[in-house]
Amino acid sequence: MFYLVIFSVLLILGLLFYSIFKLKVYKKKSKILLNKLNKHLSKLKLETINYEHHIVSDEIKNNSNVDIINLWREFEESLVTHNDRIENTLDAEHFFNENTIASKVFNNDFLKGVPNLMVGLGVAFTFIGLVIGLSGLNIASDDIESLKSGIESIIGGAKVSFWSSIAGIISSIVFTSYHSISKNKLRSGINELQKFIDYKYPRTNPEKSLAEMREYSKETEMHLGALSETLGDKLQEAVRGVGAEISSSVESSLTNAIGPYMDKIANKAMNSSESAFEQLIEEFLDKIGEAGREQQKLIQETNKTLNDSLIDFNN
Repeated sequence: MFYLVIFSVLLILGLLFYSIFKLKVYKKKSKILLNKLNKHLSKLKLETINYEHHIVSDEIKNNSNVDIINLWREFEESLVTHNDRIENTLDAEHFFNENTIASKVFNNDFLKGVPNLMVGLGVAFTFIGLVIGLSGLNIASDDIESLKSGIESIIGGAKVSFWSSIAGIISSIVFTSYHSISKNKLRSGINELQKFIDYKYPRTNPEKSLAEMREYSKETEMHLGALSETLGDKLQEAVRGVGAEISSSVESSLTNAIGPYMDKIANKAMNSSESAFEQLIEEFLDKIGEAGREQQKLIQETNKTLNDSLIDFNN
């Protein structure tokens, strides 16, 4: 019975020490990850973060372990540049939290089940001790010594039961306390990291972006309105200039082409015969047709130039 007591207590204590050892290993890894992140990010200054961010980012990607690199890459995907500042679209808690930095401490099913396992082992050895003690009691015997021996066996079994239960309960309390303290310390470090990152990378939001887009739309609308007014004025000026130029050209052409013939017609009408007068009229009509064709060609060229100018402006 004594050996059974020793075995049960040693088994429960062995489970306690093994669980604490594994918890320390996981906690150490999480602290190393936290310290590396803090070391790199401590170089950032809010005034020059737009420049220093790229330097720190290269250091993290080149010198850190895989977990830090993956976390940082996901975090960088949420960053945007606005007015020469780097802003964050998601809180740091979304990337740097208990699940990503210390998941084996906070979400380890084995560590969560250790306290219950210790209590369960204590209860199991309690029943084992009682069964052993009851098996040594012979109620049907009339021998007093046999009854005494049976009672002693029950008492010995009860000892195993008590010591096993005590060891299981105490071990469960110790491990639960140590686990809670470890989680609180890590949680505090993670919260400090989140606050530091949120301070260095100010948070932006969709509402702010929509408000800025609305302001830009108003400014664009104003500029387009002013542009359309300017364009209309310029086109009116161009059309008026073209009309005046055509009118002047037609007048000049008619004056140069028809003027001399009008004088000749008047002189011939006074001094010439009818046949000479008819010949002069024919020449006069030919000159009018030639001047009309020249003006038609000039108007077509002017229209083509105006259309090409409008097309170039649209492009």
